[in-house]
Amino acid sequence: MEASSSVVPVGTPAAGAADAADAVDDGSGSGAAPAEPVLQMKFQVKSSSVGEGSTLEERAVSSKRIRAQTTPFTSEQMATLFVTLQDFEAALPRVQPSAKREGFATVPEVTWDDVGALAGPRRELEDAAVLPLTNPELCRRVGIPRPPGVLLYGPPGCGKTLLAKAVANGSHANFISIKGPELLNKYVGESERAVRQVFQRARASSPCIIFFDELDALCPKRENDSNSRGSQRLVNQLLTEMDGFEGSADKQIFVIAATNRPDIIDQAMLRPGRLDKLVYVDIPSATARAEILLAHTRKLNLGDDVVLTTLAEDARCTGFTGADLAALVREAGTCALRRLVASSAVISMETPPSIVTADFEMAFGKVFPSVSPRDLNRYRGMQKKLRGARAVIQEEPADSRAASPAKSSSNGGAAATSSEKPN
Repeated sequence: MEASSSVVPVGTPAAGAADAADAVDDGSGSGAAPAEPVLQMKFQVKSSSVGEGSTLEERAVSSKRIRAQTTPFTSEQMATLFVTLQDFEAALPRVQPSAKREGFATVPEVTWDDVGALAGPRRELEDAAVLPLTNPELCRRVGIPRPPGVLLYGPPGCGKTLLAKAVANGSHANFISIKGPELLNKYVGESERAVRQVFQRARASSPCIIFFDELDALCPKRENDSNSRGSQRLVNQLLTEMDGFEGSADKQIFVIAATNRPDIIDQAMLRPGRLDKLVYVDIPSATARAEILLAHTRKLNLGDDVVLTTLAEDARCTGFTGADLAALVREAGTCALRRLVASSAVISMETPPSIVTADFEMAFGKVFPSVSPRDLNRYRGMQKKLRGARAVIQEEPADSRAASPAKSSSNGGAAATSSEKPN
């Protein structure tokens, strides 16, 4: 049984990718004929000769038969042969970048609607990252150099990672997420090579946002200790890659780092030119808690007696972070399911069960603030010190200040020289 004749016309959306490749390879422009004659393939192939189980020799014979049955285009057909913009648009969805195909770079699906609140950090990130990535020509005309990076710091669970993903989605840039310990390797030189590969993949996937989570594990303070030689090489490699942004203005690469321990990060990383902006992400206020609850309950069926503003202003919600509020909503949903199972009610898919105020009351007894008042005061104290001087984050203990003059006098000033860190 023979298959019907197959004709592959050029210039149709079905052959867009092949047409674009042929036009580029042959050196032809829009409306110009290629240097070599293009063949129109009209062939008939037996289905049994090129099946999945056919051998290499059978495929070679079938290929020769197809080439023998080809006929060249006529001059009239060649006169109207050209590649249109529609062909490129049809080919674009069929070609996937290698960085995305290998799974290194992705475009997050998190939008600003999923974040809720955080208006201050959002405005800072939009000015520092979204605007230069979406309007590079405008920034180039104004003459303002784009900042290479931003550091997000604050208590855990306040939405630092969510902010970075929303920025990548809002700027339509690729996103490479790196956990700090992922790049650490026990073999000499492997950690530095992993850092170089991250930035090489970002340059190949430009525009791209690199997100370093837990930066304190990747870039700790360099000490004059033989046990920290490996971490010193890793910090030096990271600083070198950050300095390389100055000579690559055409590469739209932006670095966002997050940490809840800014006091142990190396001071050279926090200087202007590397991580220019230091954005503090605080725990949400009552108004912000209502917005976060609205974002988490958008797809849930709430009862008529549930008022999110009342829940956000409840005294038991004081000190809740975004993660705590998500846990509260999740626990309330679990209580609603437990209540329905206990009542043996028939659950209808058309009218899903609703979460009522009693479920949130039960959830309040199981979910508590994850950040203590003492830790919150410590983070806010770091914010004030970082605003005054980036290098002085934590005051030196009194006993070490008292011992440093004696140590300097005994060593003839050598201690002061050895305590200096390279920039």
